[in-house]
Amino acid sequence: PPERGTSRRYTRRMPILSEPPPRAPGTVTGVSPTVAAVFERIMQQIQTGVLTPGSLVRDAEIAADFGVSRTPVREAISLLRDVGVLEVSANRYTRVVATSPERTRQISNVWFPLHRMVVTELLDAAPLDRRTIAALEDLQALTIAATADGDQAGFTTATAKFYDVLLARVDNPALRRATASVVHAFRLGIASLSIPVDMASAGRSQRLLIDALRDADAAGADASLAELESIVIPVP
Repeated sequence: PPERGTSRRYTRRMPILSEPPPRAPGTVTGVSPTVAAVFERIMQQIQTGVLTPGSLVRDAEIAADFGVSRTPVREAISLLRDVGVLEVSANRYTRVVATSPERTRQISNVWFPLHRMVVTELLDAAPLDRRTIAALEDLQALTIAATADGDQAGFTTATAKFYDVLLARVDNPALRRATASVVHAFRLGIASLSIPVDMASAGRSQRLLIDALRDADAAGADASLAELESIVIPVP
């Protein structure tokens, strides 16, 4: 325990008792592969500018493109609506929500305390097994590669998948849903920025977090959060 008069943001974990297998990484969990593929396709089209704020999303066209019925497409659209990426009007048409740099900044201000809560829960739980650590390291490598290439879409996709792996180990369903919603809303917001964010800081934060979770290092978790909070969303 910390010495009297000192405090920690994060709590060290109890000794490991068991290592449950990690869930497969992806940008959305608990759904069929077709729903996950549609979800990701729409997100990528938003990030690359194929779909812009206000663009209509038609389930019939997507279903034809994938060669599937409308049912999984509508499920993916419902998920995207739940996380704040799509909106359905009173006239029943679906479109990409409007966003702005200021809204993206506000989203990041919600993201940081949620990140703290996620990491706190993970530090209090059994240490992550090797396969989960390896999955996180692979995604962190993708973040670094996207940063080197100046690929914001690749960066936000890798970041979303990184959080999906983390959230698969979080027991609190409300925390999982809230964090997933914020991460996907942030992905949408990044597409609205004319000035790139500091992607390198996100990669460094991920590296620090992986090491902290592997070693049950509360100080390392603090350093990860500090690196994440150093990211500034450029607002004209």
